Amino acid sequence: MPDNSLTGTIGRIVYHSNDTHYSVLIVEIEGSTAFGSSGSSSSITVVGNFPDPREGERIEVQGRWTDHPRYGEQFRGESFRILLPTTEEGVRRFLGYGPIPGIGPKLADRIVDAFGENTFEILDQEPDRLLGVSGIGKRKLEGIVENWCNTQQYRATMTYFQGFGIPSRIAQKLHDEYGDEAIPLIRKNPYRLVNEVFGIGFKTADRIAIKMGMPKESPERGMAGIHHCLYRGTSQGHTYLPREELLGFACELLDADRSTVEKAFDSLLLQEKLILISDEIDQPVYIPLYYRAEQEVAKKLRLLQTVPGPFSSTNVPQRIADHLAQGLLLTSNQREAIRTAIVSKVSIITGGPGVGKTTIIQGLVSLFEDNGIIFNLTAPTGRAAKRLSQATGYPASTLHRLLRYLPQEGRFEHDQDNPLEAGAVIVDEASMVDIRLMQSLSRALQGSTLLILVGDVDQLPSVGAGNVLSDLLESQQIPSVRLDEVFRQGQSSRIVENAHRINRGEWPLTNVELDDTSCDFFFVQKEDPTQAAQAVLELVANRIPLRYGIDSVSDIQVITPMHRGEVGTQKLNELLQERLNPDGLPIPFGSVPFRIGDKVMQIKNDYDKEVFNGDTGRIVHCHEDHSAIEVSFEDRIVEYPLHHMDQLRHAYAISVHKSQGSEYPALVMTLLPQHHLLLQRNLLYTGITRGKDLVILVGSRKALDRAIRNDRPSRRYSRLAQVLRDHATPSLWQIDDMQDMPKS
Repeated sequence: MPDNSLTGTIGRIVYHSNDTHYSVLIVEIEGSTAFGSSGSSSSITVVGNFPDPREGERIEVQGRWTDHPRYGEQFRGESFRILLPTTEEGVRRFLGYGPIPGIGPKLADRIVDAFGENTFEILDQEPDRLLGVSGIGKRKLEGIVENWCNTQQYRATMTYFQGFGIPSRIAQKLHDEYGDEAIPLIRKNPYRLVNEVFGIGFKTADRIAIKMGMPKESPERGMAGIHHCLYRGTSQGHTYLPREELLGFACELLDADRSTVEKAFDSLLLQEKLILISDEIDQPVYIPLYYRAEQEVAKKLRLLQTVPGPFSSTNVPQRIADHLAQGLLLTSNQREAIRTAIVSKVSIITGGPGVGKTTIIQGLVSLFEDNGIIFNLTAPTGRAAKRLSQATGYPASTLHRLLRYLPQEGRFEHDQDNPLEAGAVIVDEASMVDIRLMQSLSRALQGSTLLILVGDVDQLPSVGAGNVLSDLLESQQIPSVRLDEVFRQGQSSRIVENAHRINRGEWPLTNVELDDTSCDFFFVQKEDPTQAAQAVLELVANRIPLRYGIDSVSDIQVITPMHRGEVGTQKLNELLQERLNPDGLPIPFGSVPFRIGDKVMQIKNDYDKEVFNGDTGRIVHCHEDHSAIEVSFEDRIVEYPLHHMDQLRHAYAISVHKSQGSEYPALVMTLLPQHHLLLQRNLLYTGITRGKDLVILVGSRKALDRAIRNDRPSRRYSRLAQVLRDHATPSLWQIDDMQDMPKS
């Protein structure tokens, strides 16, 4: 919450951006000694997001005092409310500075001379009386009245939402989204904000609804609460929730009795906004979107298995032998993986680090090229796609770019009506593919296309809903090969060796000193969180760069299980920013204290910019007019206007989940008892396998031991495996669905 509020009149507008609404205002405050540290002047500098400030306008601002290194003490406004002037001089000044097109300083003087402090009342209730003012005729009056109404509507919308504690930047989004209909639409159903406006959650919408007088027992609130619980479940990876668990969550969230929640639940079922599988023990409840996704993926994979592919089982051994003759050395396990991949229409190749998954992909690519088969290499993230391309020597793209997302239409260009022109698609890092992305990919595959999923099933599942790779393996309906032999280049790495040890539930080998540059895996024991944080700073800023000759920002990544706490991402980012970028010029707008040179991460998919959740870059420039910043990603510069800066977070330290699909030259990972809820074997395993040349664990032996022993990660509710088994009999689906499948 803001520390202070102040009321005053805008005396001068030093700067205002029409695009971002960032403003620098000189405000003459009322009660001039009440604010700030000096309390010596009646005029202060106020900065913030003010959509349409006017000199002479009276405003109430809530915010915080800040000390800008270049411009000194400023009041950073976080929300504001427009107050019409209450004195004749204030009215004269307000109108004279042009908030109403058609009224300039001279005409404002004549209007105020005629009506004084009652001017606004005349404009609202008796505008025809302005015809008595010199220079105002009927046409002039019509323009003044129309502009006054438009101005008042805009200001009313902003003021209305800010009255519910919504920051001005969010209020501006509501006006941009709904225009003059914002107030009636939101008044009718405030809960629509949760799904329609980025940055507003259920609690904010609920607060608005209650302030509007909507009863806590209203059906709209109950239905919104249930939907929120289901969507919160999808954000935690579930595609459904058991009925009893869902109703329990909703009762707690809404502070409502069971009968009220059940009535709302039944209403959602009647409206077909929920799907209930009533004949199963836990009675799964789906948002229809995710139910359809599981059903569609299962049907499409089954359909793919019925159509012949580009290879036949009879000629596969000879093709593999030909490649062996060309010098591609393969073990029997690897040969079996390649044979399975090209004989089976859908297949899975899984295994840990150092077992030759990349070699398999190289062999498959070589086979496809020799036989004139068009193939696509793809991965869920940009970093993973780049690594895949570097390893094979062939272009690879993210799944989003491969399928060509059309942001204006909210769909992918490649789908069942416009399939990919590929005989084979290889998806690397397949453990990261969620059910919605798998649905989109499956839609875009032709009937004869080979689909080969390559990934490590022991890693964390996807950030999005679903447990696709694990479910496909569990179903036992998709041919798969697990690679388990570590090759010579992996045997020399303690990162690889310890990853496999941890995956088996064994303690990692750590009996070496940090100064031993021949080793690539270390454990720095720190039991106290503050000491652990300081150890991280020293490692990243000094010891690793000096010892290994690498860059602290671009080559070293800190990861941690949690966001909060002394060794969470939030605190570590504050400390690392101050240590690694102390002289970066502060960016004087946005809700996060960024600096030029900061390492940042995109936290949501932005298809217009073609940057996606998890992409990292560095802030390289801030426009002089404060209209935008520029971020350098690996291959290009991307511009972020003010209202898009909430898509960025600091990335000196990131969560283990956000590190998925990436590989870093050096990795520092924290593990402490305060992370107890997330201390799981697959999280630790995923984390250390992100390090390419160096991994350093910082934390307590107790936390490390707990993570190694905890091989029972939190359950994800998903039914893809079951749905695949249900579709095992072709008669259940083949006749009705074959016509919907793209032909080759």
